[in-house]
Amino acid sequence: MGSGGDIDAALALARTLAYSTAVLAAVLAGVTAVLRFRFMLATRAYNRLMQEWRPVIAAAMLGDFSEAGRIRLDRRNTLHFLLVCQHRHANIRGQAIENLNHLARLVGADAGARALLSSRNTRERLIAILTAGELRDELAFEGLSDLLADPNSLTSLASARALLQIDAERAARPVLAACRKRPDWPPLRVASLVKDAGATCMCEALVEALTDAEEDELPRLLTLLRAVECSDALGASMAALDKSDDLEVVTASLRAIADPRGLAIVRWYVSDERWQVRLQAIRALGRLGQERDVETLTSALTDRVWWVRHRAAEALSSLPFLSAEDLAGIQDACPDPYGRDALSQVRKLRALRALP
Repeated sequence: MGSGGDIDAALALARTLAYSTAVLAAVLAGVTAVLRFRFMLATRAYNRLMQEWRPVIAAAMLGDFSEAGRIRLDRRNTLHFLLVCQHRHANIRGQAIENLNHLARLVGADAGARALLSSRNTRERLIAILTAGELRDELAFEGLSDLLADPNSLTSLASARALLQIDAERAARPVLAACRKRPDWPPLRVASLVKDAGATCMCEALVEALTDAEEDELPRLLTLLRAVECSDALGASMAALDKSDDLEVVTASLRAIADPRGLAIVRWYVSDERWQVRLQAIRALGRLGQERDVETLTSALTDRVWWVRHRAAEALSSLPFLSAEDLAGIQDACPDPYGRDALSQVRKLRALRALP
């Protein structure tokens, strides 16, 4: 009897599981159908909007705004219009961009973008940030400034870019202040933003930031100083070197030196015990070196570190007053076989670049 009871219980459990599976499958099928239906409706609505908007946008890019009234933005379609504008911005240049921006302002897209800056949806917020920057919307400046502290690095960095597009001079200090507190911002991306903003707007703010920066903030700021090619870069780099002998600070300072007046300090660091520092000093000599530096670079071909030898060979090759024959003579006279090999490789690359 016990065996029969166990079988009945197992069958009951199997029927329950089968019923539950069937119900779950039906629910999933229903949800899928609803989602597909909603997607179909959204697609049809979007296509109708595009049919109505496309000729208006095309005419506006050519300077004709007579049909701008046909575009009526509301809570549901504002995001669509902003996306269309972003796609057009990526493919047009010159006056067409200004015309498209004028159309966006005429139909109220700037106000719509400002409203979306506070959206909880990251995608919507990013589109709004990009639009505010493209439209140079000064009314969005405060809202974008608040987003510099957003925990999402993509959102905060996009806000920095938009602020610099709107008013680079006004945005320089808050963006740099945020940069000092945002190690999650990729240095190359930040350097690109600062470079696009221009030396006129960024130099003074950068020098100020370097003056009161903490030691761990100096390398990032020095990288930006190099990107901007600031006229005060040498003074700021020297001040950073006076403030700290940290490896990252020293190497970043040497990378930022682009003024021949800094050759004395560069030459001093060529003999530093840290190979990373010697490497950056040698690279600086490649940019700024004079005839008296040839001996120093030739000696560096015998350095115990491969990277230093290689950079010394590159630096020699980049000096404009050294001919191919001069480099051949330096290679033959080098007592270190590894140094000769490094210079030989660089000379071959130089010869290949010289080919038509």
